[in-house]
Amino acid sequence: MLQGKTKIAEFNQLLDRVNNQVASWKNKLLNKAGHLCLIKSTLTSIPVYIMQSHWISQAICDRINQACHRMLWAKPGASYYWSLVGWNTISKPLEMGGLGVREARHMNISLLGKLI
Repeated sequence: MLQGKTKIAEFNQLLDRVNNQVASWKNKLLNKAGHLCLIKSTLTSIPVYIMQSHWISQAICDRINQACHRMLWAKPGASYYWSLVGWNTISKPLEMGGLGVREARHMNISLLGKLI
């Protein structure tokens, strides 16, 4: 089930799914609250099945978080974006003043914890 060290290339399909989902929403006319709702409901749930049985490297988790961050702040077709709030604030729970987006690394650790 858990086999050695994983490589980034093994998770390219997962990253492609996340990036394709972000690309399909870029043309939608949504406000920031709509983007946040889509991130919380869909983008953070795409890698859950794989995270239940594989230790995903920090680089993959960073790319998933980056896609969520880009989805929230970037305008359609823009190659750069200005983030008004840092990722640490976005990933905090609502009760602590954050936006409640689940961070990929913490989600991976908690899902693998059930195997113990």
